[in-house]
Amino acid sequence: MAVETLTSVYTTQAEIERIAYGEDGVPLIVDDITPGEESTFWVELTEDATDFINEFASLRYDPVDMADSRWVRSRSTWVGAYFLSQRRGNPALFVNRFDEITDELQRVAEGKIIIPRLPTRENFTPAMSNIVVNDYFNVHKLRVHPSISTGGGGKNQDIAPIYPWEWLSIAYLFITYSLTNGFL
Repeated sequence: MAVETLTSVYTTQAEIERIAYGEDGVPLIVDDITPGEESTFWVELTEDATDFINEFASLRYDPVDMADSRWVRSRSTWVGAYFLSQRRGNPALFVNRFDEITDELQRVAEGKIIIPRLPTRENFTPAMSNIVVNDYFNVHKLRVHPSISTGGGGKNQDIAPIYPWEWLSIAYLFITYSLTNGFL
């Protein structure tokens, strides 16, 4: 069976031991795991904590950037400590902190708060779309005129067909106006 691996993991065994249990507490929780399986257990636990953070934040933030964020690493460590406490049936140890983190991550997913000092995936470049009414279409008659609009085009925009000789109509108006007013 193929084993999945994450490109970035947001917490480590050492961080979970430091923040939650200390070096003396962790061996009591994992003492029934054979030494050969212990490293696999920690990899799975840290990846579960990372996946929990990614579930809420990876649509807005790049996982490589999140791996370097102290805010993300702290939350992931507390989530890992909560998951570790569930192993022996003691989820109440960190349930309040876990609920706080879940609420924060839900607000991150909804866009109500941002992760501090972390660039988002969204493009906040100002855009302006010039709309034309195109009677050629039976539905979606309002179309974006791309040659005189700025900013990124969205997937849901209805784009007006591009006319290769569109510039001629503008040139015709200019020449006609210039000839009648004696500018040429």
